Amino acid sequence: MGLELKFEILKEAAKVAETHPEVFIEALKKVAYEEKILRASYAERYKFVEIADSWCDIPESVRNYKTGSFPADFTSTLGSHYQNKRFAGGYHIHTDIKGGPAKLHFDAIDPMKSPLHGIPHWIAEATFDYFDYANGP
Repeated sequence: MGLELKFEILKEAAKVAETHPEVFIEALKKVAYEEKILRASYAERYKFVEIADSWCDIPESVRNYKTGSFPADFTSTLGSHYQNKRFAGGYHIHTDIKGGPAKLHFDAIDPMKSPLHGIPHWIAEATFDYFDYANGP
């Protein structure tokens, strides 16, 4: 595990992730910042960065990470991707196809923040994101 991660900071964080998944999550946030994938609003296009060759390269403790908040934990795996894991603050790792690469992106409206944030998130995905994908890269 961790051998197919694309960033050195994630490889280092993976070494302690089984007992300290928060270290890996913080490393994901640094990658998001460094790769400039943060978005201020849903009017901005999504930016994806491939972080691993497959979902299985993400430490299991991170894939199964629980916040202790039922609404946040319930929301953390929802989405239109094949596999999903959301983290507080809008950070989201996913795969689009079985066996495909794991990617990181940023949701401008964090649905994990509260159920009230989930509603505008899903509306935004159904409107802005639909047109974004329809217009191509």
